[in-house]
Amino acid sequence: MAGASAADLAAPPVQADEAKARLRLAVTLATLIQAGIAWSLFIFPPIALAASAALGIDPLYVGVQGGTIFFCTIFATLYSGRIIGLIGPVRALGLAMLLVLAGISLAALHNIPAILLGAVCFGLSHSLTNPSTAVILKNFVSDSNRGVVFSIKQCSVPLGLLAASLVGPFIAERFDWRFAMLPLAVLQIVLLCLLPRLHRLLPAAAKRELPSANLLQLPLRALRALWANRPLRYTACVGLSFGMCQGAILTYTSNLFAVERDFSLSQAGFILMCAHVGGIIGRISWGYLADRLQSPVLVMRTLAVLIAAALLLLSMLPAGLALGWWLLLYLFLGGFAVGWNGVVISEFAYHARGADMEEQLAGSFCVLFCGGAFSPWLFALVYLAAGSYATVMGMFGVCFGLLGLVLLLRLGRERHHHVEVAPEVDL
Repeated sequence: MAGASAADLAAPPVQADEAKARLRLAVTLATLIQAGIAWSLFIFPPIALAASAALGIDPLYVGVQGGTIFFCTIFATLYSGRIIGLIGPVRALGLAMLLVLAGISLAALHNIPAILLGAVCFGLSHSLTNPSTAVILKNFVSDSNRGVVFSIKQCSVPLGLLAASLVGPFIAERFDWRFAMLPLAVLQIVLLCLLPRLHRLLPAAAKRELPSANLLQLPLRALRALWANRPLRYTACVGLSFGMCQGAILTYTSNLFAVERDFSLSQAGFILMCAHVGGIIGRISWGYLADRLQSPVLVMRTLAVLIAAALLLLSMLPAGLALGWWLLLYLFLGGFAVGWNGVVISEFAYHARGADMEEQLAGSFCVLFCGGAFSPWLFALVYLAAGSYATVMGMFGVCFGLLGLVLLLRLGRERHHHVEVAPEVDL
């Protein structure tokens, strides 16, 4: 229309408000669903003493349940792309929540084989969650909000950990340990009832013909889809590098301060809690910064340098430092080494495109999860040679922080994104 001003051509306020409301609802539901499934991943460690006493086993063996979850997640993630492509991301989330309910039911049978089978169910549910929420939120995000939206969604992981840590022991000390899983089951049922609302938010998807592949081919298809996408391949490897540092911090901080810094276990727990709080603040802050600068690659390079420097500093500080200084250090360290994944996963969603988008995301998350799964094993091997938790922390920071930086330098600058589907809507 000739002579029309920019204001005349802008979307009507009602449409803008509706788009903003849809975005907020999608982010809220995706975050709550992922927080509930993250809760299932950490449900056993906080109640390990009560569960092991009832089962008649050493609390150390509760770690086998956690290992089963994460190794199952890595393998199953390679199948998640095809599952999401066949049934859609919202139905895949529904399947993930049903698997959590199945895992809770199996664990409640009060025998070790059933608990391990329940851990398999938890791992299968986790493998579907991240790719599904990434596909869903990809429909709503834009250059102005991509980083902060995915960073808010990734706050679901520490929220799930906090729920498991606070709710589980409180109930297990007063009742049977199996009742500690009841609030999680109730949450899953409530969120299952809300899934139709999330489904209605999404645009109607065109029916696609997916190429046939047998079960043995699907993992290779996901990895090939990732490898063919150069920016996504590099970003996934950056996530792996950062995940190695994060896994070291979250697994061995308590050992470091209880064994080498002469703090009590409760004090070491407070230090580790500061890392989780810093991770929540860092996720949102780095996501916001990436959106404002329109350069997530620059933000990830900054994170790589800060992770390397912070872990090196941690290894060099004197053991006699007061508790308050360690709390402050871990608050900042958590902001770097735990708060990175919102920006990285937002880049997964940006770079994954084309007919095999879901399989590209599946391959990316598989590589990402390898960092958290293999970091404790590699750390333990290096510790046997070095004999110092602090020294190994510094080595991990320098090696994997700088490896992430090198990968990001290879990735290139890519300052501007190109929006394909979503309007410019702020939260």
